[in-house]
This record gives sequence, structure tokens and C-alpha cells, in this order.
Amino acid sequence: LRSTVCIYMWQMDQARKDLEDIKRIYPPAFTPERQMRLIKIYCELGRNTEAEQLARDFVKRYATNPNIMEIFRQKVLVSLSSSLEPRNFEELLAWCANLQHNSWIWSFERGKYWLRRGQYDQAQDILGKTWQLIQKAPTGTKMMVFNTYSEALFRAKLYNKLITLTNKLSKEIKQQSSWILGWQSAAYYELNNKSKAIKLFIAAIRASKNPILTWQVTEKTFLLAAKPENIIPKLKEALTKYPKDNNIKLSLALCYMRTGQLDKGKDLYTKLANEQKDKNAKTMYLYLLAQEFTNAHKYEQAAEVLQKITKIEPNNIIFANNLAYILAEYLNKPAEAEKIIEKVIKKAMRNADILDTYGRILEKLGKNQKALAYLGSSVWLRESAANRYHLALLLLKEGRKAEASIQLERALKLVGSDKQLKQKIRETMSKL
Repeated sequence: LRSTVCIYMWQMDQARKDLEDIKRIYPPAFTPERQMRLIKIYCELGRNTEAEQLARDFVKRYATNPNIMEIFRQKVLVSLSSSLEPRNFEELLAWCANLQHNSWIWSFERGKYWLRRGQYDQAQDILGKTWQLIQKAPTGTKMMVFNTYSEALFRAKLYNKLITLTNKLSKEIKQQSSWILGWQSAAYYELNNKSKAIKLFIAAIRASKNPILTWQVTEKTFLLAAKPENIIPKLKEALTKYPKDNNIKLSLALCYMRTGQLDKGKDLYTKLANEQKDKNAKTMYLYLLAQEFTNAHKYEQAAEVLQKITKIEPNNIIFANNLAYILAEYLNKPAEAEKIIEKVIKKAMRNADILDTYGRILEKLGKNQKALAYLGSSVWLRESAANRYHLALLLLKEGRKAEASIQLERALKLVGSDKQLKQKIRETMSKL
């Protein structure tokens, strides 16, 4: 029990001693859950050799138990990826794959790891092998791997290979898929077949079943290849053919926002929202508008839209979290943010994003010890570059430079393509 309290109060060395005592004094009580905790604690303390060795012992012991191995993958693997050196982590995953040679999971994790680190040729090669391993997997699993593999191929500039992949999968599932069409359109655009690319992109967004999917396909596939200012005329032209298609209008609104035409984008998003009779559909359009204002660093406008949304859906934890974070982080209104987040925190104690936001709010209100408990809990539940960075800032305030340094190094390994956050992390590291 004490080790659990110490973890959430970010007293990792004491938690380590307690778990090591359990292992030494009464091995049967050193359960798989406690073993995974100790691996993660070693990572937090920068004791990477011990973390890797215990991880290998764990996998060797439980390799034949798929349920325990899946928990290990979900709870421990990201922690190891942000702690170990790339070569060590790669070797660990390859070793796991050899023990579970029929499992596609390990090659998938290897591919994601190299994709996040920007090693696209390596990522696409590994994910190609993953793709071969999942041919008989359920459609949901195949689409998850497909999107990751497609991104790796695109970023590696293997456009013809991406087109071959999408054509094959399209014939196999025998239906239009927004993601398949979206990746096809991006590849053809890069190959300078822009006419075909535009047709495929319009087909991709028209095949979308909801606003979120339309927004994602536009942003995560076609906008990787085309500039939004070049798409706007094509979307306007498509609207003359399909004047009632809300997906085309949504994509156009997104492109307006990305080109700095904020008033046009806002008007179109708002019009789409006001036309909806369904409450959920209305809030989705407004939520996307708030996201666009946030992306454009227009935080007052983002907060204004989110306040409208939370009046419509006051118990939605995602909307409340986004509003509270913007108020505290960008508008210097932590007291107002605290009132909002406290309305939803009790039903979101297993939500890492909510815990991270609440921790940041508490820190800004000078409640550092309580903030540490929430930020620590956030990182422990589901680590990300953002919550590790936030934890590092608080540890620095508390004079715990060595621990803060570990957090910053690990945040940098997780940050991926977020240039703004990467810059903040590097700037903080330079001041240590």
C-alpha cells in the first residue's frame, strides 16, 4: 500500500525499496502487477539497465500468457521506449518477437517507435513485415496497422508503394474507405497527378460518416501533401456539384482556418453547427472550431467557443478539460479553470489528460504538493511528452533537478512531430 502512495506522490525511490523488499522477503507476493510497477519505477529513476533486465525476465516468464503480455505492452512498453537508448529498446522488442514469433504486436511496436523518431525508411520496412503478419486479422486491427504503415510509406516518400497497398486493400474490403482514399489522394498529389488526387480526396471526405473523421482525413492525409490554399478552389468547385455535402463544407472551413482566413472559417463552422438538429452533431462542429482556434493560437476565441459547448453539454469531460486547460495555460485564469475541472474530476480519475490539466491548474494556484500528486498520476497512468514536460516543470520548481532532467529527456523521446512542444522541452533543458 505504501509503495502505491509513494508512486502517486512521486517518491519513486521509496516505492522502489518497498517493492524490492516484497520481492526479497516474500517472492509469491511479487505479482505480475508489482513486477511491472518496479520496471516502470526503475525507468523513472533512470536505472535503465535494471529496468531492461527485469523486463526481459518478465517477458520470459509470461510469454505464453497473452493476457498478461497485453497488459505489459499497454502499461510498460511506452515507459521503456522513453527510457532505454534506441538500440537497447530495438533489441528488447526483437527479443520479445523471437519469444512470441507468431505475434504481430512486437513488430508493430517497433515500427511505431521508429516512425515517432522520424526514421521513416526503417519504420516502413518493419511495418511492412507487420502488415504481412496480420492478413487474417479482424478489419479493425488491419485498419489500425494500415494507417500507421501508410504514414510511414508516405513520410519515406514511397508513393508508388503506398498506392499499391491502398489499391490492394480497397479490392479486399470491397467498399469505399475514407482513410484508403485519403492516403491514395496524398500519394497521387506527390506524384504530380493532381487531378486524380483531388478526385480521390473529394471521394474520401464524401465517404466519411462523421465530422471528426472528415477533419482527421483532411488533416492527416491530404494536407500532408497539398497546401490548404491550393485546395480551397477545388473544394469550392466540388460544392457546385454537391451543394449540400457538409463534409466538403467542413474540409473547406478547415482550409480557411489553416490559411489564416479565420472569419470565413468561423462562419462556415458556425453555420454547419447551427444547421444541426442533433445536439452531439452541433457540438462536434463547434469543438472542431475550437480546435482550429487553438491551433492558430487564438485562445480567447477558442475559450469562447468551448464555453458555448459546455453550456450545451456540461458533463462532457473532454470539452471541460480543453476549456480548463486553455483558461489556465494561456489566459492566466487558473481559479476559473479549477471550478470547471472540479465538476468532472471525480468521474475522470483514470483519465490521464484530466489529471494533467488539474495538476497544471493546481501548480499555477501555488498548490504544488497536490499538483505533484495529479501530475504524477497522469504520467503513471499514460505517459506523453506533454505530461512528462509538465511534471518536469513542477519538479524544477521543487528543486528536484535530477528528476526533472530525466523527465525532460523522456519527454523529448516521446514528442514526435510537435515542433512547438519540442522547442519548449529543449529550452527548459538548456537552462538546467
